[in-house]
Amino acid sequence: MKRYFLMAILGVIAISCIPTKSTSTLYSDSYDKEKDLTSVMIFPHGDVKIPGNWTKTSYNNSSRQHFFKDADSTTFAVAINPWNKYEFYRQEMTANQFVKAFYEWDSIYWQQQTNGEVELLKEDLEGNYIVWHLKKEPNIDGYFLYGLKRQTVFNLYVTSTKLSESKIVELLEQTYGD
Repeated sequence: MKRYFLMAILGVIAISCIPTKSTSTLYSDSYDKEKDLTSVMIFPHGDVKIPGNWTKTSYNNSSRQHFFKDADSTTFAVAINPWNKYEFYRQEMTANQFVKAFYEWDSIYWQQQTNGEVELLKEDLEGNYIVWHLKKEPNIDGYFLYGLKRQTVFNLYVTSTKLSESKIVELLEQTYGD
């Protein structure tokens, strides 16, 4: 009996020493000329289809955002991640509670970093997303959509000198909705 107990204890210790696996992701993007959509896939988390032709310009490793530009120099960023990777995540949260917590957490951070003004533009309880705006003259004017689908966080960002606020919000919602 002691022998089995000792083997069980050693087994538990050995298993606890195995490092946890991090999730590897695969990334791809492509433009469909017939549909006029740029598809961005971050496997296994999800994908989005951005209306128009977008060219990838960079990747921010800390925020996990992929940045794109279109012909008018509008910038669009996409990050798709599991919801349990955020420091404010709680298992008992509903989708809407998570989205509100994400908005509060990140908008406070950006407001403090830039001394900019934050404005909540839209909160869609059925779609589980929030659209908000960060502005600080003369050079910060960004729009964000934070949404949650099937425990996957969609962080979309647009900045543009050519598009109106309503067109930017429409672009964000179209991208999130597809």
